Amino acid sequence: MKRPNGAGTVKKLSGNRRKPYAALLTLGWDPVTGQRQTKYVGYFATYEEAELALAVYRADPLPKEDMTWQMLYAEWRAINAPGWPPQLTANYNSAWQYMAPLHTLKVAATRTGQLQRIIDTATYRPPHRKGEKPKPPVKAGRSTLEKIRSLMKQILDYALQNDIVDKNYAEFVRLPKKERVEKEHFSDVEVAKIKQAADAGVPYADCVYMMIKTGLRISEFLALDRFSVDLEENVLRGGLKTDAGRNRVVPIHPTCLPIVRSWLARDGERLICQENGKGYSAKTFREHCYYPALQAAGVRLLNPHCTRHTFASQLAAKGVPPLEIQHLMGHTDYSFTADTYTHVDLEPLKKAVCQI
Repeated sequence: MKRPNGAGTVKKLSGNRRKPYAALLTLGWDPVTGQRQTKYVGYFATYEEAELALAVYRADPLPKEDMTWQMLYAEWRAINAPGWPPQLTANYNSAWQYMAPLHTLKVAATRTGQLQRIIDTATYRPPHRKGEKPKPPVKAGRSTLEKIRSLMKQILDYALQNDIVDKNYAEFVRLPKKERVEKEHFSDVEVAKIKQAADAGVPYADCVYMMIKTGLRISEFLALDRFSVDLEENVLRGGLKTDAGRNRVVPIHPTCLPIVRSWLARDGERLICQENGKGYSAKTFREHCYYPALQAAGVRLLNPHCTRHTFASQLAAKGVPPLEIQHLMGHTDYSFTADTYTHVDLEPLKKAVCQI
């Protein structure tokens, strides 16, 4: 699709390059030779990054009727992206990829039907292990569809603010009816198998067991370092995401103390570390540590968040009061209580964790 004058150009360079996309601006024409005079803004790993660079560099706004979704997204992102946490950035990147059929369309000419079609046809291909046959695409889940619609709304809100459109058609996009799904969790028998595998030295089975006994999200678990561990109080101090969950205190289950001490002895940058002492990304840990440990233990390959559901289910089954479960889980419903009381009594929480 031809770009309007002054919009710049994204050009894919030949060869095997780490940053194959070049962002160029036309500065003018040589009066003698008639050749185009261009300026390279930079080189980038993805088309979107190059678009973003052009949006930041351009001094003059484009005519509103010429603005494509790519251009508008790049400008919106240039304003809003600074300061985004990694997970939010990943969510927006994923949602934007689902919106690929819109990328080259003009924003002002887009209507509800085109946006609805993105939601209705959104699919993804489930991950598969090396050597396995690729699985067929499946319908994107409601959480993903909510993220896509949210991004549509935010981009079109920006378009409204700049008089590019006179209506936010994303407001009329419908999501499929939300179905109540019972959260999966490991059974008591499966937890016992995971513990047996950990005791037998199966790599990373101890990590899976520890996730079950702490209720930490995978990102929270992998963010732990030596300063997160208090062996005098036998607690972990960590947590991310919500105000209630951030920097919360989680007692270390007695059966996890040897695991914590063993990982501390490695003296890595993170509590759970690689041989070189570096921490794990969530993706690498899931694929190379978590799922292989479950497979070796002979239990279902439930996703890492199911360890968190297992923790909550075990607490509830033992009759632990909801307020204590909320605190241990770091749910936002606890935030009012956390703001009201000046301290948290660790003893009830320790007793609660020891019951499971």
